[in-house]
Amino acid sequence: MRSLGQIWRNALNRAAPAAFAVAISGCDDDVATPGTGHACGDYSRSVAQITSRDTPGGCIDLAVAGNYVLVADYSAGLQVIDVSRPSSPQLVATIPYPSVDPLGVVIANSYAYAAGPSGLRVIDISNPTSPRIVGTLGTNEFALAVAVDRGHAFVAVGSGGLLVADVSDPTTPTVVATLDTPGDARGVAIAGDFAYVDDGRYGLQIVDISNKESPVIIRTVDTEFANGVAVEGDHAYVADGRSGLRIIDIHDPAVARIVGTIDTPGDASDVVVAGRYAYVGDWDSGLQVIDISDPLSPRLVGAADTPSIARGVAVAGDYVYVADHMAGLHVFPRQCD
Repeated sequence: MRSLGQIWRNALNRAAPAAFAVAISGCDDDVATPGTGHACGDYSRSVAQITSRDTPGGCIDLAVAGNYVLVADYSAGLQVIDVSRPSSPQLVATIPYPSVDPLGVVIANSYAYAAGPSGLRVIDISNPTSPRIVGTLGTNEFALAVAVDRGHAFVAVGSGGLLVADVSDPTTPTVVATLDTPGDARGVAIAGDFAYVDDGRYGLQIVDISNKESPVIIRTVDTEFANGVAVEGDHAYVADGRSGLRIIDIHDPAVARIVGTIDTPGDASDVVVAGRYAYVGDWDSGLQVIDISDPLSPRLVGAADTPSIARGVAVAGDYVYVADHMAGLHVFPRQCD
């Protein structure tokens, strides 16, 4: 099996799916409405970008809290951007590399959790203009993505599988369990007592985490190359590389199965669900907007181009935020209902 360092280097040098991001649902507790309202967009026609903000590194993932977007900018560290005026985003703080080398970032309460080659970093963002690292946790492999739920961090660590850490005290994150997965764990979402792990060419692994100290894989759903996952209600949505978006019925996780598929023109690398739409970061095909009101028959509504590689996506309020690799942060209107 390849090392995650090799996987990461290959990802930077080829136009293929390798986003190491955690999807952020529009109704998740780490997303809040920024700024004032803005007219929604109709992607079935043509949608103009609202604005963009370049970043100095490789913009891979992002998370939104209030009026701030946290950008996982890898070799340039963590960037904090004020979007209280979405048409004029302003950089207000940076935690530089190598103090943090994020490939994925999520927000829970007043903390950001950044996953990267050096492991997990816990960052106090109670004052977003003055973020500070308060906790660290080393990992044997690259930490590629993280989800946080009920005092625990679930970290996708590539060939190391899934790592579970107690973060009830964010200053002292502690490993409580590890679980090998057959592939390279690169994304994770949590819903109830289950973790949904993107495992590359080994598809989606569904893990029972009711006992945090003894997680168990209860189901594997085969896909081409699972890159990113979002969970909403009875369905998991998987960004499946060259196969586009897969919709999986998880009403009973033990018998989860694919019920809907829609190809996208690029390589689906991340997905977020907000209302009746899925927003897909589609690598060199920009942002794809998909109507999922009928999970058995998803329908492409339209798209918005981005100049680089659409890696991570977040939705907050009236806005869609795209991590566009070498072109930084891009802001679009949300699809009209």
